[in-house]
Amino acid sequence: MSSLMLPMTFDPALLASLITEVEQQEDDPRPDVLPRLVDELRTQIDRLLPYAELHRDQLLPLGEEWLACEAAIDQAKTAAEAAPGDGLLSLAGCSRTLARAAAELLRQLTGHCLSQTTSPDPREGLIRPVGTRFSATAPQRSARQRNVPLSPPSVFHA
Repeated sequence: MSSLMLPMTFDPALLASLITEVEQQEDDPRPDVLPRLVDELRTQIDRLLPYAELHRDQLLPLGEEWLACEAAIDQAKTAAEAAPGDGLLSLAGCSRTLARAAAELLRQLTGHCLSQTTSPDPREGLIRPVGTRFSATAPQRSARQRNVPLSPPSVFHA
């Protein structure tokens, strides 16, 4: 029996702090902070993807939860591969897209291994790390109960 070797671990607390930093940049984007956030979020997505793919492979193929997980994986890959345009607003938009994609990947994993570090966001159907501006205290629910969108919006809503 061979065991799957996952390349790296990820830190949900670090991801939560990055998402919080992105949210703080919405009001006053800083050109000295945004490039670092984009790089770190890409790194976190790269670390989350193998776990999300492993989780997806354990779900019923083409079932509701499988489709939601597959959509999150596709969204994260697309966000991580996209290059920001020129300018501060483009960089801010890229950081929001990456933060949303990373949060969605984390949400896919939360019901199974990280439920103490997150809570559902009733406004957007996402799981957010506790302590961020959009966190809530509702109990964990199944994907069907959450009405998980198959292709969530690519930017945060203020």
